[in-house]
Amino acid sequence: MTSPGNIPAIAPAGELAEITGDESRALALRILRSWEGDSPTGSTHTRTAKSGDLRAYGAWLGLASDDEDHRVAIVERLLFGGFAAAHESVRGWLEWMAEKIARDGRLRPRRAPATRARRLASLRGLVRIAQEFGLPWGLQIRGPRVRRYRDAAGPEAWRVYAVISELAHDSADVAARDGAILHLLFVLGLRRQSVADLRMADLAADGVLWLRVKGQEELLSKTAPPATQGALARWIRARGDWAGPLITGTRKHERRQGLSAGQIYRICYKYDLGNPHGLRHSGATKLAREGRSVWEIQAHLGHASHTTSQHYVDGVEDTPGQASAYLAEQLEGLYDSDHGHTDEPGEPAADVRGGPNSVDGS
Repeated sequence: MTSPGNIPAIAPAGELAEITGDESRALALRILRSWEGDSPTGSTHTRTAKSGDLRAYGAWLGLASDDEDHRVAIVERLLFGGFAAAHESVRGWLEWMAEKIARDGRLRPRRAPATRARRLASLRGLVRIAQEFGLPWGLQIRGPRVRRYRDAAGPEAWRVYAVISELAHDSADVAARDGAILHLLFVLGLRRQSVADLRMADLAADGVLWLRVKGQEELLSKTAPPATQGALARWIRARGDWAGPLITGTRKHERRQGLSAGQIYRICYKYDLGNPHGLRHSGATKLAREGRSVWEIQAHLGHASHTTSQHYVDGVEDTPGQASAYLAEQLEGLYDSDHGHTDEPGEPAADVRGGPNSVDGS
């Protein structure tokens, strides 16, 4: 069965199993390429993650996925074996990942719920693309329950300030570098990979940083505040102004080697600040406590959606109570206005419901 232009198309449900040989491989290749190129942001990170998920599924099937031909074979196995076989295969893969094995002295699943959910979503996306080519079924499998992503372990802002202040008073080169890293993570809200990717050429004279940001193909600019500019200038004096990675090692043989995201991770733990991503959460939460809107937080963190930014705001104390207090304060302002306020006990200042004594004078 072929479509216009001699491009194979998926047959109706009853004929699906009859697609074989070159026709099957050509169709699977077209579906694979459409799926690999399907990303709302065009992010190479997303494409890499999806390829990794397909590779993991192929490994479970016993199929290699080293090149495109192998990935095509995995797609054929998933799509052209029929609805029942595909569901049995994917369900078995999920159950295998959920099996508990001994790790770190405890029984833990082979893969975390979030990983299982993401991998299932990848295969669902592949099947959805195949449906656009005529596949008559979809993956009707419920994924694992995953808690909304919240980094409650992010340090309190005062702890971050204390560490940055201590490093600012330390004359060692490593203190200058680590202080600059904490400024970039907490004050500018950068991801650790973005920090690791920074080059000297990305730092402009006016304090503007040009950033390689997750989900974005083009560089984005962000202006560093004076304190962060000072921390970066202090580190550059220790580092030297030669071209190359901005954040490097401090030992003689490491001076021209950029730090990896993993090394930045370990630096944060060295100061008992936990995961570097938690510093983004702490900064966002600090902004929320100071009354900044979710839209400002979204711009600060560089999220495409404000709903994602909302997930980063942890532990803003008694938000409903604060909202109620604000409304009560406004109402109290009516009673305290010049429209009939009195200091006599027991006498109402105004009738806010209307009538002869109402605030609006009607």
